[in-house]
Amino acid sequence: VGELQSNLSPHLLQQLLRAPPLNEADAPLVRQQLAQLAHERKLALPLPDAPEAMDAGKPVARLLLTQGRFRHVTMSRLHDEMALAVLYFDYPQGISVVGTERPSALMRLRTGGRWQTLQRDLEAEQEIRQVLPAAGLEHWQRCLGNYQRLDGTEDGLMPQQHDAVGWLAFLNEGVPELERQGIAVTFADDFPYCIAQAEDWFVAVEEGVGSDWFDLDLGVTVAGERLSLVPPLLRLLREQPDLLGVVRGLEDSQTFPVALDTRRILPVPAGRLKAWLLPLLEFLDEDRPRLSRHNAAVLAGLDELPTHWIGGEELRALGRRLVDFSGMAHYPPAPGFTATLRPYQQIGLDWLQFLREYGLAGILADDMGLGKTVQTLAHLHLEKASGRADRPSLVVATTSLMANWRDEAAQFTPGLKVLILHGKDRAELFGDIAGADLVLTTYPLLVRDRETLLAHDWHLLVMDEAQFIKNPKAQSHQVARKLKARHRLSLTGTPLENHLGELWAQFDFLMPGLLGTAKRFTHVYRTPIEKLGDEDMRVSLSERVRPFLLRRTKEQVLKDLPPRTEMVRWVEIEGGQRDLYESLRVAFDRKLRLVLTEQGVGRSQIMIFDALLKLRQICCDPRLVKLPAAEALVKKGHAHSAKLATLMEMLVELLDEGRKVLLFSQFTSMLGLIELELEKHGILYAKL
Repeated sequence: VGELQSNLSPHLLQQLLRAPPLNEADAPLVRQQLAQLAHERKLALPLPDAPEAMDAGKPVARLLLTQGRFRHVTMSRLHDEMALAVLYFDYPQGISVVGTERPSALMRLRTGGRWQTLQRDLEAEQEIRQVLPAAGLEHWQRCLGNYQRLDGTEDGLMPQQHDAVGWLAFLNEGVPELERQGIAVTFADDFPYCIAQAEDWFVAVEEGVGSDWFDLDLGVTVAGERLSLVPPLLRLLREQPDLLGVVRGLEDSQTFPVALDTRRILPVPAGRLKAWLLPLLEFLDEDRPRLSRHNAAVLAGLDELPTHWIGGEELRALGRRLVDFSGMAHYPPAPGFTATLRPYQQIGLDWLQFLREYGLAGILADDMGLGKTVQTLAHLHLEKASGRADRPSLVVATTSLMANWRDEAAQFTPGLKVLILHGKDRAELFGDIAGADLVLTTYPLLVRDRETLLAHDWHLLVMDEAQFIKNPKAQSHQVARKLKARHRLSLTGTPLENHLGELWAQFDFLMPGLLGTAKRFTHVYRTPIEKLGDEDMRVSLSERVRPFLLRRTKEQVLKDLPPRTEMVRWVEIEGGQRDLYESLRVAFDRKLRLVLTEQGVGRSQIMIFDALLKLRQICCDPRLVKLPAAEALVKKGHAHSAKLATLMEMLVELLDEGRKVLLFSQFTSMLGLIELELEKHGILYAKL
């Protein structure tokens, strides 16, 4: 007692002195507790002997899956529905004890009016307890950190990932393993999770009457009930931004949990989830994906796994054709078309007709010089000859291409009525639009003449050098989107110059909805591809646009090309350059007529050549001409060179194609001006 007085608090000592007498059954338990207390206090207590406890026998383990209530220690936040597993040991005498991590070795049993002390088999309990981590369970305190049980107890186990994902893995794999090792698993009524079994998987397609859009539903049949998986997938996408990466990291045979409601978890095979999620990711912004028929190709990707289809037979057939082009028929040029198409150009015509047949649009993105214009003219001529083009078609191009379109149309399709809306007097021609087969205008004039152009219905709308509408905020892009046309086509050798947003802008003009919204496209494709180097998403995007983008490089069609192709690009001069040319032409004409009258042709040749030289120099660049009028124009900043501007446009496109360019000029001073432009654009060059 003296030793206790010196080591224990007065309050605890008083409690010990007032303790009631012990009966024989309690003595072993109290002796054990006193021994533990003495060990903790580093005391040597004279403990009396106590009767030996009886062996309780071998325990049988039982795991109860239930629900616990928790509170965050610092935030005082309640979590009323957190799943929990509680381990029990059932002994032969009918006693059940909770399998805590710090168990007492003794337990009491009252039989025949007397208490009996029983010795638990702690070694057997520990062996069972060691099985649990391998099955995926840990003590809840290690899983939840700063949480506490509201009932004050510390018993309970959870998976490391204690949400639906972790519990599904435990229910799928851990529970069968524990039952194989003799641990019974029971479910309380309040356990929040149960595994749903898929009886069938379905894809439902609902087409709107007279609409180019269709609703798509992805679902599963559970217990005879059809359930849509789109809302659960939406929840997952919002809660787990990296869901796509997680799913792609799984083997196809593995399962991923999808919560159907507050209790049911559906194990979805990763292979099916990839097939469903990857092609439709950008369309899951709404409660139900709404797709344009341009997206019919995605349906072919959903058909790779056993699936019950509801509706959409025609769209599925179109989707298969878009994937393998099995629906492309051969369309020879119509009589009256004067060019002979090379083999790859004939394929281009077949592709344009394929798009027209199914009401689709596309980008013809062949390398410069492979004849995008002649393929388009063959298509336009065939449309007119077949009677389908009962209204005019509109071509919007750069100013420098107006003469090229005019000349090639006159050469290859002389039967087409071509109307050029260009120049200050073009308004006088607006009344002739309805009677034309082909109307040509420029990007600047598209904006200026928008009221007139928007008032007409067009058969085919062609945007040549379509990179000029790559900015969706530009006026030309916005006006182009409003133009009413049965079919749309973009021509460009550089469908993608700087970033994927340009590709989205072009397809947004051609087929709104094909690549989703700009925000979703950035999230799904642009950021993963451009910033993360995601090769899978690059392939996915490539497959998405492949049916609608036809691109051939010179290397791919080399066998179809002659040794050398000569193409003349006509360039129209405007503004100050044109005014200077006209003023000098008139002055030289008047002067030469006078000299020819006085001196004759033989003695006037030097003056004739000098006049022709200066006119040629003005056509190249006004800065080449050493005359006061030209120098004054340069000083005013009006010395624009149409040829130099066109040259730089061509160079940028050719260099984007990976080409090397050999550039000649008869004027070395013109090479000097070109050098300045090359340096301004950061283009490396060598000069001979």
